[in-house]
Amino acid sequence: MQISCAPRSDSLTLSFILLMTLTAQFILMAVSFPISDLLTEKPLLYIDNAMHWYQVRLAVDLAASGVAAGYDPFFAAGYLGGVTYNISARLPALIAVIIGPSVDVALLWKLYVFGLSLLAPLCPPLAARVLRASPVCTAAVALLGLLLWWTCYFQWFYTAGMVSFVAACYFSMLYAAWMWQYLMGKGSTRTLLGLGFAAGVILFFHPCSPIPIIAVIAWMTLLHWQDLPKWRIGVVLLVVPAISLSLNAVWITPILSSGMYWGDVHTKEMPHLGEVDLNFLWQELLGRWTGRVWGSRIYPPIAILAFLGVLGSDSSQSRRLWASWLLAGISVEILRSIGGDFFWIARMEPYRFSPVGYLLMVAPAGRGLEWAASAVYRAIAARRRLAVCAVVVLLLAACFGFLIRDTMREVLPGNHARIGPAPPYVREVGPKSRWVIEWIKSNTDQSARILFETAQGRFHDGAHIAGYVADLADREMIGGIYPHHHFAGFWDGMVFGRPIKTLETATFRHYLDLYNIGWIIAFSQPSRNYLATAPNVKLASEFEGLAAYHVNRPFSFFHLGDGRVTARQHNRIDLDGLSGTEVIVRYHFLPGLKSRPAARIEPVFLEDDPVPFIRILNPPQSISIFVEGLAPRYDSTIQNQVSSRVKP
Repeated sequence: MQISCAPRSDSLTLSFILLMTLTAQFILMAVSFPISDLLTEKPLLYIDNAMHWYQVRLAVDLAASGVAAGYDPFFAAGYLGGVTYNISARLPALIAVIIGPSVDVALLWKLYVFGLSLLAPLCPPLAARVLRASPVCTAAVALLGLLLWWTCYFQWFYTAGMVSFVAACYFSMLYAAWMWQYLMGKGSTRTLLGLGFAAGVILFFHPCSPIPIIAVIAWMTLLHWQDLPKWRIGVVLLVVPAISLSLNAVWITPILSSGMYWGDVHTKEMPHLGEVDLNFLWQELLGRWTGRVWGSRIYPPIAILAFLGVLGSDSSQSRRLWASWLLAGISVEILRSIGGDFFWIARMEPYRFSPVGYLLMVAPAGRGLEWAASAVYRAIAARRRLAVCAVVVLLLAACFGFLIRDTMREVLPGNHARIGPAPPYVREVGPKSRWVIEWIKSNTDQSARILFETAQGRFHDGAHIAGYVADLADREMIGGIYPHHHFAGFWDGMVFGRPIKTLETATFRHYLDLYNIGWIIAFSQPSRNYLATAPNVKLASEFEGLAAYHVNRPFSFFHLGDGRVTARQHNRIDLDGLSGTEVIVRYHFLPGLKSRPAARIEPVFLEDDPVPFIRILNPPQSISIFVEGLAPRYDSTIQNQVSSRVKP
């Protein structure tokens, strides 16, 4: 990919700006992360980080068995996982797979988060220079982009484990500037191929990354239509998506066909994903933060400066350039407000785009800040309107003073309001997590599963710890590493697709048998109230709001027939002592399921679980079951293969 050359003095200035941006971000990260724990054994578990830790660990184990996607028997009675089903941790998972089984997953994840956090803020000033902005404008863009990282919802995303999404948005800003250069006639065929490859890399980072790129390029094309070589528009529309989608087909195809992130479970159980309210637009613009409104104090100055950048442009071409970025930012903010009304946009979780529009506005805002500073300087030099200049300078100083103060509040510990968690972000495993792990190790075994209640509100030391617990304790759980994604799930008083308090006693007993549940760990009051009166369920221990229960029932992983599970690991279940003409195992059937030695394996539906279980016809005495290849979604095609549901 080619970038137009700048004079040597400009290159030195850009290098200085990038160095200062990198230095400032490194210092802020070193204090808050902190850097002293970067190479230690302490894991980064806050909110989604724990889930991604498990996803990377799963990918490594699956790769060791020779597959990129495979069977995970440790959650939800078996489901598909791996690199191709990983949305936000796909790149570190791939890196871990390349390194091999010796990789330290906790260390790799911390390095990934820290590294992306250093690189991403360099993209706004690089984009400004690709757009031929002046050094002053580039420096202003760098400052605004850095402050935006720390003072808006990006900070929550980054600390919550969604650093891939945040970095992809920053990378998209630079990519849009590069693509614009090509559309304006600069660059060769190699540039075009580089654009296609770069688009594939950014899409690999996160599937939401095309949104800001599309917004910027669409407005630039519209406002510069008369100046563009039309054939280049057609070539870009054909070549870039073709290369990008081809590079990512290995994960796009299975995710779309599996329905993992495209079903209706999100809008049913997470209604805020489908919220539509144009009031979000102006409330966040004013910097409000309340309920589902996630504004920031940096939004009003960015918006004002962006308008000044357009109005203060010294040429029609410059005005159209900065107007494109401003209108793209406004479009993304509108999408955030009304996107829940559109099926595919709702599945991308529109609330994510709350800060993205303002990131795009940073480009014209940098130009606006340059224009304002220039106007003040000229007025002072001419000794005109000194009072007005003083007011402007004071307003800008106060504005940036507050933003720097907000940044330092995020970086430094203390009991004050903030967007993200209080530093340090890397810390010792919390007391609830330690208790759960130790209790499971001491009071359970591998003869049955644990019904583990996860939390949307991060009850367990502020993290979704299910995957971390399952890995360290080596136990199977009913539920998922994250709420909402499985029928065989348990979160916040919701179990098996319904409120636990609505379950009849007999129905609950059927589920305990169906999933071979031997122990239950719950925290929500509805769950604890229900379990206190459930037959054959006995409270065993309590700790800081957590309650552990023992289920008095015979344990067996076989719904029909006899046998035993001798071992299970990622992408493998070993069965022994099988006899009879058929057995039904209490593990989910997945398309692509194979066995060694080869046997006839069929899906069979039990109770109202929408995912079938494993039936083995004429089984050998010993057998290993695993997944080979990529699997499609469970739909009517599978259901039509089964004449009826088997009841217990």
